Amino acid sequence: MNVAIKVNEQATSEEYQFFMKILNQLHTQTQSLTESIAFLLGNQVDTKLAYFHGFDSEMEEYIHKKCQQLIQKKQLYAKDEKYDYYAEETFLAGEGMYFFVVSPSEERPLKDKHEMMSRLKVKINNDDKNDDFFKLCTTNILKKTNFHINWTAISKALVELVNDTYKEELCVTVLENVNDELMVLVSSNDVFKNEVNWNNELVINPQKGVFHSKLVNGSEHQHFTFIPIEKEETLLGYILFGYSLPAKQPYGDGLFDDLIALFIQGYELEKAQHQSRNQDLLLQVTKKLHSSMNIGDVLSEIIDVIQEVFVGFKVKVMLSHEWNGDESMKVYLLDYRDNGDNPTIEKVYLTGKIEIAISEERQIRTLYAPLHGRQGVYGVLEIAAPQNRLFTKSELSFIELLADIGGNALENAELYQQSQKLIYDLQLINQTSKEINSNLKLVDTVEFIRKQIIESFHAEEVGILLVNQAEEFTLIKGSTEYFQQNGIQPEINHLLERVKFEMDSIYIGKAENDQSLQYFFYQSILAIPMMRKKKLEGIFLVMHHQPFHFNFDDFKLLQAIIQHCTLAFSNSIIHEELERLVITDHLTELYSRSYLDGQVQKSFQTDQRGSFLLLDIDNFKQVNDTFGHQVGDEILVQVGKVLKDKTRDRDIVARWGGEELAVYLPKVTKETGYLIAQRIVKAIAGATRPKVTVSCGISYWEIETTGLITLKELVDKADKALYMAKNSGKNQAVI
Repeated sequence: MNVAIKVNEQATSEEYQFFMKILNQLHTQTQSLTESIAFLLGNQVDTKLAYFHGFDSEMEEYIHKKCQQLIQKKQLYAKDEKYDYYAEETFLAGEGMYFFVVSPSEERPLKDKHEMMSRLKVKINNDDKNDDFFKLCTTNILKKTNFHINWTAISKALVELVNDTYKEELCVTVLENVNDELMVLVSSNDVFKNEVNWNNELVINPQKGVFHSKLVNGSEHQHFTFIPIEKEETLLGYILFGYSLPAKQPYGDGLFDDLIALFIQGYELEKAQHQSRNQDLLLQVTKKLHSSMNIGDVLSEIIDVIQEVFVGFKVKVMLSHEWNGDESMKVYLLDYRDNGDNPTIEKVYLTGKIEIAISEERQIRTLYAPLHGRQGVYGVLEIAAPQNRLFTKSELSFIELLADIGGNALENAELYQQSQKLIYDLQLINQTSKEINSNLKLVDTVEFIRKQIIESFHAEEVGILLVNQAEEFTLIKGSTEYFQQNGIQPEINHLLERVKFEMDSIYIGKAENDQSLQYFFYQSILAIPMMRKKKLEGIFLVMHHQPFHFNFDDFKLLQAIIQHCTLAFSNSIIHEELERLVITDHLTELYSRSYLDGQVQKSFQTDQRGSFLLLDIDNFKQVNDTFGHQVGDEILVQVGKVLKDKTRDRDIVARWGGEELAVYLPKVTKETGYLIAQRIVKAIAGATRPKVTVSCGISYWEIETTGLITLKELVDKADKALYMAKNSGKNQAVI
């Protein structure tokens, strides 16, 4: 089989070296070519060099002419009845050249020759380009960074240089050693950018000096040159250059020395800069936080500093106590008893140690740091980063210090606010007690307490219930609208009975969790008993529709207020009862004559008119003689009840004396008064047992007609009318 290398006299030494490099590479690549093959290098003028394997002189001339024709046509692919032709265009010394591979059509597919030559050309070009690239690499990186020596900046500049020089032929990745794990700092390889689990053997047992390895990954670059960045046997990281073909080995001595030295210097300078910046930030934060007693300002400062140092990371704070602040701030309530989805938070809160959790599904690495104070942990700081972003020891130390500073500041602010709240609570208790003790009227006492509770606790409903002699609950009129309209509902009654049984206060944060209240509209409920000498006097119910509207501090404060107010409240009730006894007839529970006299005098001062009814039970002596005085008393009670049922709340119904009763109707005309009297007379006859009748005399006054009259005149007129009713047959009303 003929083998020939032909060299044109016009071929240069560079062209010859290029051609021979390809032939050297073909030593292993062409072992599968069993028959014949030809390689030619030429331009549009002539063929410069040729290699023929398995051809006679006639075929060599034929191939030579065919290749020249393809060059003239700038045709890179061709096929005739004998051979396949593939041309690859390249440049040598600025001149366009064509490199051909020619073989019989039936021996090897054209696609195989295309791939083989493309890979060989890339390899030869890169081998030449690599040496020049690395010799000038350090200088070019400094130019790109404006001579700013910084680990991150020079790493990015290296990636840019590789992309500008090699396009997709070569990739570069910079790895940083973080706590004996490799982290991708920058990479031109899209597959590596999101790589998380690097081979730790590279860190634990690094090979000395530059070495080569094959890494199977999803990209076309699988052959890598590893350049370790080491100083005093401490591995700082790696620079990886990736190729589609095995790299030329070995590189020239000291080829990477300048590049390694630059990266070591950049690493040390960047870490020093970060340490200095972090120290300054911590000093500034310490000054700011310890000068502020506002929890919102403390939290805002912590979040701002973290976002300044870790740009793009998500930060939020979880506090162990309730905080009402700006909703735009990432501050949440930490419920370490209900975090099944994230047990790491509970662990950090309880142990007080930093933890890092990785979510493979969300591709997030999250750091949790406790906010330490001198007296405990006040919350947890959460910093979420991409999964492939590792935290260095210095960063962990910075976060730990910041969290401790923030925790102490939170503690100081919390203690200050607690002291301020304590002062406020004491003032509220003192003010409430003073106000109540200065007023013995029950209606005023109830009104004041209701308003105070609504304003201080932002309550929606306040119910005040008293325990009567039968140990039943009665609702006081000063309670809010819900209680006035609905009274004591079954849910409320169940709660009242529970307080009565336990003789203690009850806090309900979420009513739906209580079986007896699961359908109740109001979710936050405070039930506070009024205890006096270990006896239940009444119960305060304070409610809001939102769950956990009242916190435990509210609960304790309301207990203290009610405790201080119970005595004053009881005194108001006793005082009201004494007043009621003074102005009320004991038997009929109607007002006394003196009270009615006073109300009529007031009406003379404020009203324009009024009507007065004087009633006498007919034949009352006969009732007493027939049925006895006890029945007579019952008759008086029955008549009094009818009078109250047939009159308004503002009308004054009184026992006048003996079997006589009186009714004063303020602002009522004589016509209306007469109709009311007739209705009363008729109702008494039908409602009493044994049946009795009454006679009624009516008098009235009106500014426009009678002018101002005296009480005696009003009563005398009614008495005369009553006398007429008696003499006219009784059981009637006369005006």
